[in-house]
Amino acid sequence: LSFVIGLDGIGSTGDNASPGNSSGSNKSPRRTSSRNIKVEILDRSNQPVGGERTGTITYVPGTGKFTATVDLGTMTTGDYAVKVKSDGYLRKRVSSGITTITAGITNNLPAVNLVTGDINGDNKIDILDYNIIMSCSVFTKDSSGACNSNSNYRNLSNLDDNETVDQFDINLFVRELTVQNGD
Repeated sequence: LSFVIGLDGIGSTGDNASPGNSSGSNKSPRRTSSRNIKVEILDRSNQPVGGERTGTITYVPGTGKFTATVDLGTMTTGDYAVKVKSDGYLRKRVSSGITTITAGITNNLPAVNLVTGDINGDNKIDILDYNIIMSCSVFTKDSSGACNSNSNYRNLSNLDDNETVDQFDINLFVRELTVQNGD
């Protein structure tokens, strides 16, 4: 499968409330090729098929989006639901319905934007994520906070990927919180 993925707050993707308004998005993210992608394939009965697939997404500066190709292995041609997730983002169905996947070729899927703010990886945005972001922010001096309990929390809390967890990350989090729509 070939993906084009917009990550809210980065590149040409705004936020979930205004996905086309990238005026506040970071156009020069620091992590351009080290982001994981997890792909879940479901059959028409909404049952997982063949286990979770993984890959790496890469930032394309010219488009402001991320791209990835994920090998499905021995998938058979058929109709499936495809869901995608990256660390720190909510899982989302790639298209609103069923996608026909043809075995033996690269299937180009519709572009999808992922909602940011899922710092603890539970596929929801809530007060637990907010507490982690705050403990990682430049406004907190507590070295025993949640940010230090997991080595990935500082990177994941930097929602706009500009090397600093600051008021821009908190604002983006609040905007994402108001209209979250993961799958």
